[in-house]
Amino acid sequence: MDSLGGNLYLLIVSKEEPNFDDLATQLCERGEIGHTKNYASFLTKIENGQRLRFRFRGNTVHSVVKNKGERGKVKPYFSEKNKREWVLKKAEKNGFVLEENDFAMVDTGQQRFNKRASRNHVELSYATFEGVLTVADSEKFVTALTQGIGRGKAYGCGMMTVIM
Repeated sequence: MDSLGGNLYLLIVSKEEPNFDDLATQLCERGEIGHTKNYASFLTKIENGQRLRFRFRGNTVHSVVKNKGERGKVKPYFSEKNKREWVLKKAEKNGFVLEENDFAMVDTGQQRFNKRASRNHVELSYATFEGVLTVADSEKFVTALTQGIGRGKAYGCGMMTVIM
């Protein structure tokens, strides 16, 4: 979900054009649904060195390993400093560069979801970042835009939007 000019938008990146008929009648006023756009033509214009405005909501967590060789337990970051360091590391791995003064953390929080088929729940720690990035590796960056970044993608995290 994203907001712009007081309106809410559901943004979906998909290899196939989704069918929104049922969703529109359940969630939208008057059953109206926006429109779809072909993302491929936009993605082909991305080049190394390009500076783009971005918005990104990430699941700001890390894995804590108690004993060597064991799987770590996922823990959230709580401080702004740690969340900013987290997104800087994600940038490096995903083909873009963030300069300290070119982005800001504009929202942060936690959400809790109950899983439908069980008594288990999901706790999600997130931060939303906005600013300007520089494309360092266009191939990795396009993969990040189309596949998402980090954990929590099923719960609204990991998607980055950019403007040329």
